[in-house]
Amino acid sequence: MPKFNKNYLMIILVFLLVLLLIFFGYRAIDTESPDEFSASEPVSESSAVLDSSVSGIDAVYDEEIKAFKELQLSDLEQQPATNSFVDDELEKQYADINQNSNYPTLESRLQDLSFYGAFGDSPPTPQEILNLLQRESAWEQKNQPSEVLRQRLNKEELADGRQFVQIEPKRIQLLLPGDRLNVPVPQVGKPLIMTVDRIESSNPDAISWIGKINNQTESSDVHITRSDDLLLATMLTSDGHYTLETIKNEGWVVQTSTLFKINPNVSDVLIQPK
Repeated sequence: MPKFNKNYLMIILVFLLVLLLIFFGYRAIDTESPDEFSASEPVSESSAVLDSSVSGIDAVYDEEIKAFKELQLSDLEQQPATNSFVDDELEKQYADINQNSNYPTLESRLQDLSFYGAFGDSPPTPQEILNLLQRESAWEQKNQPSEVLRQRLNKEELADGRQFVQIEPKRIQLLLPGDRLNVPVPQVGKPLIMTVDRIESSNPDAISWIGKINNQTESSDVHITRSDDLLLATMLTSDGHYTLETIKNEGWVVQTSTLFKINPNVSDVLIQPK
């Protein structure tokens, strides 16, 4: 029987011991929880820092949104319809000249003027409104047509009974339901007072004021329409039907029948087709 070498035996024993140490070392790592979480603790700490940063950003964003909304609300509360401040002195002046119980304050008038949008993006200031309200009429008669009207009308139209007028369009645009306005018709020879019943707007570029003439024994109607620079009014009175037409701030008042002329050289007889 050959003799067993002790050196080989020692090598084998050491090798087995190393294997055992490795095996039990991995078991310890798998079963002990403190070691398991020790590696993940830095990750958890980083996640907490990240969550805190995101929460901080959200809080700052929410505060900015809140501040912006509060600023918008403050502007709306402090900014009246005409972008001008109405103080007690202006309200007092308004109370002295106002004759419309529908709008007891200047502020209430401003709000509805903004609602109807007659002035578009260029509303008058409260002081301008007070000045306009003191005008009894929106137009006044002129003895002679302006050069602009002379170029627009022919000789026959200049001499057909038209009464030429100068108009302040803003006085019309200022009208609200319940307002009263003098509507001069030179051909009638007496003042005609209109009361506005309602306002109609078919589109953003056209608005109409509809009402009646107070000091008439018979039914009378007034219909005023403004579109861009053109203003057209029809007035049905007990003395006849009249038309006002202006472009920008110049125009005329004429009996409506005058605008429909009959050509004596053209027959108006209707011939039945064969």
